[in-house]
Amino acid sequence: MSTASNYEKSLTQVAKYIQENKLGSLQQMTPDAAKTYLEYRGQAVGQKTLDMERQALQAMMIHYTKQLSPSEKLPVQKSELDQTLKSRAYPAHQIQLIAQSQTPKNALATEIAAAAGLRAHELLTLQPAKDKPADERPELATKWQGINGDRLTVTGKGGLTREVIIPSHLAEKLEALKLEEPTQNTDRGIYYTQHYAIGGGVNWSSSFSAASTRKIGMEQWRAWPQTQLRPKPNGYLATGRINQSGRARNRIPRNGAF
Repeated sequence: MSTASNYEKSLTQVAKYIQENKLGSLQQMTPDAAKTYLEYRGQAVGQKTLDMERQALQAMMIHYTKQLSPSEKLPVQKSELDQTLKSRAYPAHQIQLIAQSQTPKNALATEIAAAAGLRAHELLTLQPAKDKPADERPELATKWQGINGDRLTVTGKGGLTREVIIPSHLAEKLEALKLEEPTQNTDRGIYYTQHYAIGGGVNWSSSFSAASTRKIGMEQWRAWPQTQLRPKPNGYLATGRINQSGRARNRIPRNGAF
């Protein structure tokens, strides 16, 4: 498929979003509005699709609507969907290491997200299934067979509300943090009604990424034999024995340059 066809397909998706949210027209879209849209889309699509839509909007704003000069670019957004899929590959002990390095509200959110496969923004929408039933859609009768826990719902992309199972011990912790009155919060330009005082959205994503870098990076470094070259947390390769201060006697820049 040609670049022009890809851009046309991408801009059609943007126009659909604008129409559904009554935001005017595609031609009136500003760079700030484009950034908000890309943050929103990053919750639902992978990095390749997100990059294509960003490039299409950028080309339109440079060559057609003149919202950007030829030297300006829209900021690159990271796909939250890709991050979620990657996070599901973390083994249980690494999830615990990450959670231990977070604040209590973000730690609980991490455990719940890992157990139920939730996206960052879905954490902000958690509700008991009895209070907000899931939207009706075809599903297997054996969907929850052999899975124990409490049933809650989350609202994901496109406003679809689905049911999830959360282990009972986590559901108890969650219930203890239920807000007396729901709060209205904004995440990436979207309004959410939050019922529990836990982390979610971009703030939780940032917390998870930072904790992962600190804890998992250190764990992998310690797993290397001390007699071999191994990556240092500060970006160097260490060789030789580690002294009592924990520092390598000799260190080599990771890129091999001196």
